Amino acid sequence: MSTIIFWVLGAVVLVLGGYSNYTNWKTYFASKREKEIFMKNHHDAKVAIVGKNRIWLCWAGAALCLGLASFMAMATQTDMDAAQRYSMSLVYFSLCVYLVAMAIEATTVSRICYTPEGFMYADTYRRYKQINGVEVGRWIFKSSFIHFGNKEQVAVPKSLAVWVQESWVDWKKAKDAKRKKSRRRG
Repeated sequence: MSTIIFWVLGAVVLVLGGYSNYTNWKTYFASKREKEIFMKNHHDAKVAIVGKNRIWLCWAGAALCLGLASFMAMATQTDMDAAQRYSMSLVYFSLCVYLVAMAIEATTVSRICYTPEGFMYADTYRRYKQINGVEVGRWIFKSSFIHFGNKEQVAVPKSLAVWVQESWVDWKKAKDAKRKKSRRRG
């Protein structure tokens, strides 16, 4: 009975991981293309990388799962029969595929191209003046959001939310200083 559960679980996670890989690779290449165009058009643009730990954790988990899948498939001196070993190997391989998808997503959103007036998130340029607020998740499982003026909210990783919040505050300070300086002249 447990063998059937492992086969079903492995197949479901493999399909979900495969679909996630497909969509994340599409997003990755679209984001990469847009960021290259952005960097060519904005000579004052800089690049920040946030959330490196998440990327490395996903890749390490994928490597571990691939190793476990290989070990389970090749192990012969165990108490399990071949069907159990292969079904468990499929589960580990499926987790590896899913973790690769998560690593690609983390890579896509971790590289931020920014200018003094805004930043490029995934494949969309966002201006600081459009931001209404940044909600940073307080714990591991609490989501982080960036709220924009057009009642749009974008869910982002916590490391990106912290970076955007700091950059947004710096932008507001620079804007206020510029405004005060222009008042003194006038």
